[in-house]
Amino acid sequence: MVAQETKPSGEQSPALPSVWEAVRRGLATDSTADDHPSNIWQTLKSKVDIAQSRPARADGIVINALEDRTGRYHVLKNPRARTYLRLTPQEFWLWERLDGTRSVQDLVVAFFVEYHTFALSLVVGLVERLHAKHLLRESPQRVFEDVNRTLAERTIAYRLTWPARVLLTRPWAIGGLDKLITRLHRRGGWLFYTLPAQICYLIISLVGGYLFIRLLGDPRFTFGGEALGAGIALLWLAAILPIVIHELGHAVTTKHYGCDVPYGGLMLYFGMPAAFVDTSDIWMQGRRARLAVTWAGPYTGLVIGGFGAIVLWLFPDLTLAPFIFQMATVAMFTAVLNLNPLIKLDGYYLLSDALEIPQLRERSLAFVRHKCLPKLSKRERFSRDELIFVAFGVLSAVWTVYVILVSLVVWNARVASSAQTILAGIGDPIALFVNGLLILLALSFLTLVGLQLYQFGQTIVARARRARLLSDSRRAALTISLAALVLAFSPNLLAPELATGMNLVIGLAAFGWFVRSAFDIVGKLRGSPYTPGWLTCAAAGVALALAQIFRALAFAEAQDVARGLDVAGLALLGIALGVVWQLLAG
Repeated sequence: MVAQETKPSGEQSPALPSVWEAVRRGLATDSTADDHPSNIWQTLKSKVDIAQSRPARADGIVINALEDRTGRYHVLKNPRARTYLRLTPQEFWLWERLDGTRSVQDLVVAFFVEYHTFALSLVVGLVERLHAKHLLRESPQRVFEDVNRTLAERTIAYRLTWPARVLLTRPWAIGGLDKLITRLHRRGGWLFYTLPAQICYLIISLVGGYLFIRLLGDPRFTFGGEALGAGIALLWLAAILPIVIHELGHAVTTKHYGCDVPYGGLMLYFGMPAAFVDTSDIWMQGRRARLAVTWAGPYTGLVIGGFGAIVLWLFPDLTLAPFIFQMATVAMFTAVLNLNPLIKLDGYYLLSDALEIPQLRERSLAFVRHKCLPKLSKRERFSRDELIFVAFGVLSAVWTVYVILVSLVVWNARVASSAQTILAGIGDPIALFVNGLLILLALSFLTLVGLQLYQFGQTIVARARRARLLSDSRRAALTISLAALVLAFSPNLLAPELATGMNLVIGLAAFGWFVRSAFDIVGKLRGSPYTPGWLTCAAAGVALALAQIFRALAFAEAQDVARGLDVAGLALLGIALGVVWQLLAG
């Protein structure tokens, strides 16, 4: 209940002022008074003007001073947000002056007095990075990201694809992982880092690696077996132990250097077991510790694979010999794959830390794209880092092309066979499931390649607009026609033997753009009578894309499915045009 105050009957309440009277008095207030600002736009301008902001360091920030070949640097850590940021000496000088009393403008002036350099972009960029990493008192409020994520979770596409997300990228986090790793290290894990243990690891990995290569030619040991379903099931089980120990090697080594492992867990990655741990805290240590943590993962694979090979060489008739061979093969394969520096896995970070060049891939590709040719044309001398950028950038490009070509070859061989098996209904349920999983993996790779082509196409379109190639209808029509001719005929001219796969990737990128555009329009016209029409357009694009995929499979059953999907896609497109025709016609 709410108590109400009563007044004597003879006393009248004062009349409430009208709204307009309050506005008049507010406007008459002295606009120069600091405690009563009347100009809302001026107030808003002062709030969003970063030059007038007074950033202050957050409480509880951990700071560690380190050195590399470039000199001294500092790493900041927010233990609550688990964020890290590396600062140069000049940036750390600014960090020490973020006490909340100096504005950004004051910091620029102070920096000029100290270093004789006008560094507005440096100061503003540092403040923005600190803010994004939760290292300032004012935490970032990512309102638009939260809103976009919430809206995306309400879309039909998100709801329809949840089974694929569960199968392909479903994580299971382990609570209290840091305590478990600490207990494991304290109760014997530290023994793995003693000199005798390291000598044993070296002998096992070298001797076992040699024996493993010898075993690859032994007909008694095969990878997979005759029954595809049973072979994949055995492979799935054999992959769990090396993968878990791989991540455990990262985690225990991180703890060995006194750093935290806040979270980690298991996950399904495209139907196969995977694991993950957060070892970001090792950035508070020097290069030797970072290299040790990164190396620990693939090194466990070499040790496990080598140990398995030694066991098989000594006891080849063991009942578990096929399983041990599978496990050793998975361990060796994951170790070699992770050590490839051209993939952003352990090998890449080992190379980046060994060279002491952060963001090696991004900086290499940026240098090759924008600075390499101008330096060559001017015959300028390349520095050490620039030579590394050129070598790594070129090798990365060659590796990308190699992976795409190999994937197209695999598509023509393994994926086509799997699709034929599924359409014919040959094999046991496990074999059919495995073949479906192989097709799903291939489609996911094609989707990633198509997405890269889509992003590359967006860059080309942006450059065409800057060059005024799309400024009027005639130029736009001519530009689009030439681009279509290039996309249509270049695969057959450049690589006839791979033209089918290249046309498939280009077509999937085009249909992907069509489907995404349709869903974007659905989001903008939510609740409109035209929404069903655009949803039908998206369904038509999916059907036509699937038809192109089946058409790339060279057997009769796939061609029948492709023709059926073509008919369904064109029918859906006709229905959609009938619904949205009035909107398109204006």
